[in-house]
Parts: sequence; structure tokens; C-alpha cells
Amino acid sequence: MPLPAAADFRVSLGDEEKMRIQRQITATVEASLQVASRDLWQRLFDAVSHLAERLKAYKVTTEGVEHPFRDSVVTNLVKIVDILPKLNVTGDPALETLASEVRVALLVDPKELRTSDAARVETARAAEAIAQRMAGYMTGYGIPAATRSEAA
Repeated sequence: MPLPAAADFRVSLGDEEKMRIQRQITATVEASLQVASRDLWQRLFDAVSHLAERLKAYKVTTEGVEHPFRDSVVTNLVKIVDILPKLNVTGDPALETLASEVRVALLVDPKELRTSDAARVETARAAEAIAQRMAGYMTGYGIPAATRSEAA
């Protein structure tokens, strides 16, 4: 066991001061975890909402495609869902469940989304439904409703 030196500032701290410092450290760590969790929710929500928006706007006309979307609308969602388990340091089960739902319902080949009206409409509806459920969860993370509704 290391022996404290008389000049060590911790030697002169009283129990009350030590407890205050411990509470402060705990509060700082908890706040950091809350911010990290909120950021994960926001990233997933933004990507899901963007997918719904782009798929709803996509239209094939006799003159070509109106409001096309890039493959990245899906590949960005894939990246988020793939990295999410590693970044979910709080082990938020609701976030894990939603990531699984996104993986099953929304990760559709962009080529299929362009060629199949049924796949595009079904995926857009699923994305909207997931985004709406996420908006309810995000209230607990202090994300303002205006931010959520702007993205939806």
C-alpha cells in the first residue's frame, strides 16, 4: 500500500469534502453518459427520418425521376446501426431494440427501393413509424420536440 505524503492534498481533505468531490465526479460522468446516449438517439432518428423523407419524395415520371435519392441514404443508416452497439455504453435496451428494428425493416437495397414501388412505400412507412416511436423515447433524453419534428 502506498503511504501518503504529508504534502498530498488528499491527506488534508475531510470526509465531507471527499464525499462532495465523489458526488461531483459521479454527476459529471452521468452527465457525459446522458449526452452520449442522447447523441446516439439523435443520430439514429435523423437517419431514419431522412430515409422516410427521401423515399416519400421519390417519384418516377415520364420525364424521369423527381427527387432521386442516393445510396448513402441507406448506407449511412447501415453504418449507424453497425456501430451503435459499440457506442451504446449505457446499454440502453430501447436503443438496442430500435436498432434491431431498423436493421430488419429499413436496410433495403437502394436498387430495390428505386425499382419496387411496394418496397419503397413499405420502407418509407416503416421509417416513419420508427421515427414517431423514437420521438416519444427521445423526450426522456431532453431532446426538444422542435428538433424531432423538424427532422421527421
